[in-house]
Amino acid sequence: MTSATMNSQNAPNDQHNVQLWLRGLLGWHGLLALAALAGIVWVWNSGDLARWLQILSSVLLAGTAVASLWALRLLGRHHKNGRILSLGINYLLFLFCLVASLHRLNAFVGIDSLADTFPRGLPFLGLIILAYFIGAAADRYEGQIARQQAHRQARKWLTIIGIVGFLLAVGILNALATTARSLTDGVLVGLLLGMVVTAVLLWAAWRQPMAHYFKSTNADTEMLNGYLFLSPNLLGFLIFFAGPLLLSLYVSFTNSDAFGTSDWVGFDNYARILNLDIAQLDTPDQLANEVLDTKIYSELNRFTLFGSSYVVGAEDALFWIALGNTLKFVLLAVPLSVIPALLLA
Repeated sequence: MTSATMNSQNAPNDQHNVQLWLRGLLGWHGLLALAALAGIVWVWNSGDLARWLQILSSVLLAGTAVASLWALRLLGRHHKNGRILSLGINYLLFLFCLVASLHRLNAFVGIDSLADTFPRGLPFLGLIILAYFIGAAADRYEGQIARQQAHRQARKWLTIIGIVGFLLAVGILNALATTARSLTDGVLVGLLLGMVVTAVLLWAAWRQPMAHYFKSTNADTEMLNGYLFLSPNLLGFLIFFAGPLLLSLYVSFTNSDAFGTSDWVGFDNYARILNLDIAQLDTPDQLANEVLDTKIYSELNRFTLFGSSYVVGAEDALFWIALGNTLKFVLLAVPLSVIPALLLA
């Protein structure tokens, strides 16, 4: 039987499977959009969340709902951008479920505790390194097949013993027991289920039959590969730089103390930190509380201009001190580090 005949026989099966997976994707994105909208309602009916967290959660959920509905529309029209959008949504959801599951399992706390048990596993790591050198030594016995096989067998078993011993030494059994006990947590089970579903749908949408069905080109595949490799850096930028920056901007318009609830105060914080008062002194040594309202202002600096002495008061003196220190650092440290590097380049 020729390959062309086999391909022609497999084509109907592939077409049928693609149709099934497409129905699954359509149902999933419809369900996801409804769940996101329901999540927005829950967020604003919950009194336990801070206002900034309510806003952030609502924006993310609204974006998920809109993106899912748009993917649903494009997939229904068999447009290739629907597949691309579906891959992006499911990829981000998979990462979210993965990180949230690890957090729920206290895996990040467990990494800290690994520092206490890691030294017990060092001998087994040494065994793995020894296995590597034993396997590498097999190449010296060219033509001696029996001896080469003996070296490779020794490498295999020493590696297995080393890995198992290392995991047992660092407490893998305790970690597995803790994980098993955590499976009674409904939130964790939901996150794990979401991770499995998104992983399966990612696999289905990425496969070649699905790409052919949506008439995706090599350029589309290269674009997806590019975004896939770019995603760790891009997500890191959004989560650890852009996200905190936007959150700080929002918090600056509230009276948040980072613990309790916060209220919107508009530009009051900016008015307070920028509020300055300059008063003339009769003598350079005159007390600041004689010319400044010390209930509002703290003495920031004194200066003399055209023979007259002045005192500068600030409602938030720490802000101006920090700003001055930052300017000094920029003016001194940056040139001292950049100019020598340019001269040596």
